[in-house]
Amino acid sequence: MRNFNIQFLLLGSIGLIFINLGLTIYLHIKTIETKDGVQKTADVIAKSDEIRFHLLEAQNGLRGYALSGNKEYLNEYEESLPQIIPNIYFLGFLVKADSAQNHWVQNILLPSARQKKERMEDTKVSFEKFGPKILNDKYKDESGRKLTKEIIGTLANITTAEKQNLKRSQEEMESLFTTGFYARITSIMFFICVLGLASYLIKRKDNAIQSLLQQMELQNKTLEFRSEQLEFQKGILSETNLKLELSNGQLKKLNVEKNKILAIAAHDLKNPMIGITALAEHLGELVDSNRTEKIELLNLIRESSKKMTALIHQLLNYQTVEKGEIDRKIESVDIHNLTLAHLEIIYPIANNKNIYLNVNSNAEGKQVMTDKGLFIQILDNLISNAIKFSPFGKSIGITLNINESEAILSVEDEGPGIKPEEEKFLFQEFKKLSAKPTASETSTGLGLAIAKRYAGIIQAALFYERPETGTGARFVLRIPNYFKA
Repeated sequence: MRNFNIQFLLLGSIGLIFINLGLTIYLHIKTIETKDGVQKTADVIAKSDEIRFHLLEAQNGLRGYALSGNKEYLNEYEESLPQIIPNIYFLGFLVKADSAQNHWVQNILLPSARQKKERMEDTKVSFEKFGPKILNDKYKDESGRKLTKEIIGTLANITTAEKQNLKRSQEEMESLFTTGFYARITSIMFFICVLGLASYLIKRKDNAIQSLLQQMELQNKTLEFRSEQLEFQKGILSETNLKLELSNGQLKKLNVEKNKILAIAAHDLKNPMIGITALAEHLGELVDSNRTEKIELLNLIRESSKKMTALIHQLLNYQTVEKGEIDRKIESVDIHNLTLAHLEIIYPIANNKNIYLNVNSNAEGKQVMTDKGLFIQILDNLISNAIKFSPFGKSIGITLNINESEAILSVEDEGPGIKPEEEKFLFQEFKKLSAKPTASETSTGLGLAIAKRYAGIIQAALFYERPETGTGARFVLRIPNYFKA
């Protein structure tokens, strides 16, 4: 019940605060409106005085001109008369929110001012035509004076009404300020009472809470001790699980690679083996054949065997790279002579497809610090790939360039090239692209991946460049002319 009373008192205090806030906002708005009303009243009074001034100035200027015939008086008349109607329009804009004042402006003041203006303009024209006599006759007519009084009286009515509106707004503001003051005092007193009662009840509850906290603290310490024991056991289990996950990951990776290698070996060794079997059987049937035909069949058997041997070597090289069992031997190497010597071995393969190997080198007599065997492996892979994917009768460009900081090997063919969307797959294992060997050569998708690994071992960079001609493929090997052990 006590809690309910506190809640009720708090809600009542909050309600009073919101009422007070609403009154404050309303007072602020009314203050702004009152300020605007004061300004409006000042503008209405000023504009009324200005209309009255221009009316009397125009009238006095015309009278002075009529009495003296001096045209200097017309300056006042001509300056003031055009100002009357525009100022009345502006006055109408100021009081358009008040229906009574707006009625006075639109239905009394504006028609009277227009009639007065027309009468004064007519009087000026008549004087200029007929002389002072006609003007004296017009002055005897009371309608002109009546119009002037009517205009000035209407302006006085508008000014008086505007002042009364302002007075009512000020009285309303005073009343609102008084109401707001008492509301603030009431809400403050009520809120103070609520705070005092709430403070008393809160202190009573604090003692009970402190007792509960002490009991909970004791229980927490017991739980913390047990939690530490569980965390220690959890850490041991996590470490064991992590080791198992790493082992499982490695086993899965090795199993996937094993399956890939077996699949490639089964696929790529199948055709040469079938060919060898068929050729051997056919050779057995040629008992009475001439020697030339037998030699040709033996050559075909030899070529199939070479393909199988090359595939096996490539798979073994990949396994060696994956296991990290390659030892590097950095020494001073004459890559010019080394390249030419290796090309002698490759020339027969290129000649089989009538491919010309074009060498351009400035490396003669120059030395580079690198691993001779790994350089040969990279060179062999790049040139073999270029021959494999080059059409018959094309040429392959091999460029060697050595400067102070690096040695650059470039191999460029005239084959179909690499599609832009496939360039990102170039150096990935077991990734075969859309370009196919032009003479049904074997392709495992490992050659460039192995070459890339070899390049990393000798701290070189191997990458692909699209030739400027837009056709063919260019692979570049950059070897630093120093070695970081």
